[in-house]
Amino acid sequence: MSDKESNKVTTETNQESTLYYFYSEGCGWCKRANPLVDELIKEGKDILKLDLGVADNKKLLEEVKKEYDVKCGTPLFINAETGHKICGFREKDILEKWVRGEEIPEPPRPKGPPPPPPQDFEDKGQIDEWTKKYSEWVEENKHMPNIPPADQMLARLKQQRTAMLQQQQGGDARIANIERKLDALMKHLGVPPVMPVPPQGVQPPQPQVKPSVKDVTQDIKKTGKINKKGK
Repeated sequence: MSDKESNKVTTETNQESTLYYFYSEGCGWCKRANPLVDELIKEGKDILKLDLGVADNKKLLEEVKKEYDVKCGTPLFINAETGHKICGFREKDILEKWVRGEEIPEPPRPKGPPPPPPQDFEDKGQIDEWTKKYSEWVEENKHMPNIPPADQMLARLKQQRTAMLQQQQGGDARIANIERKLDALMKHLGVPPVMPVPPQGVQPPQPQVKPSVKDVTQDIKKTGKINKKGK
């Protein structure tokens, strides 16, 4: 087969394939999807992998989005003939259904964000208020699978807060240890300690000057008393 015939066959194959997979190099979910797509291609599925780093692929994506009114980032799987699409990462069994031409429903999404966690997990009033709001949020999102009940979610949040505080305290201890080592090193090298800079507008304290014998004598002659404050 000549190069001309080979190019013709490749072009015709690409034209016949309407299963587009748009991805971008910096996309974390695309990195998870790429191996699944490669497996499907090896199994004989005619999927076109289109890197959005290529200008022509980016232009094609804009055309497809406009035609089917698609609002999605990457990864995006779309059948350019039917408009059936998958927005985001899905497991291989779902991708196989898309390849077979099935319309894949959008995954359920919450109607709004859950309430923020309480600031003080020892404050019963805050806990009760959060529990009430979270229970209402769960009721509004019954369509969402595997939402943990309030007591389980509260335990998770409390555990996360404790871990964060422990990590922060560990960081403070490491900083204090480093400061002690630096102070010891500076003292060993004979470097004088750095005096703190006073805030703007605040005058630093002035050292007391010990009066000389001459100053004391002059004070006695003038006032008959010793100026204990010095000059």
